[in-house]
Amino acid sequence: MSDGKQVLASSSQPVVLSAETYGLTAGIDKLKSLAGLDYIGYTVPVSFSLMLEQ
Repeated sequence: MSDGKQVLASSSQPVVLSAETYGLTAGIDKLKSLAGLDYIGYTVPVSFSLMLEQ
């Protein structure tokens, strides 16, 4: 969608992000330990919708 001053951009399907790609696994492991959890996944699906204005 665009009206000349605004543009709407959104994902048509979720993008799967991996903590390993961004070097975040140590932080997730620490969080898992602090929270006393058996498992926290390293991947997460992310959808987005952005309104860009001029």
